[in-house]
Amino acid sequence: MTLTSRHDDHTAALIDQAAESLANLRGLACPDDPGVRLHTLASLAQQLHATLTAATLEARHHGYSWDEIAAHTGTTRPAHRNQHTATG
Repeated sequence: MTLTSRHDDHTAALIDQAAESLANLRGLACPDDPGVRLHTLASLAQQLHATLTAATLEARHHGYSWDEIAAHTGTTRPAHRNQHTATG
């Protein structure tokens, strides 16, 4: 089964919750401060990229084709392959 990735209200709410939770976990005084928000969102983006790369390698290990992975992530095969593998 192929699920197409998408951005929606559920995803946006989850990102907001994650950013606020990370600010609280790090003891940052004001999670609504724009600088704190930038910091937590950048941290989440970096972690997400690393996690997506690991998930991509795991999917390849389990026999998923680059086309299937691209379909699941809402990207093209070359774009996803270049972004989430060390050698492209």
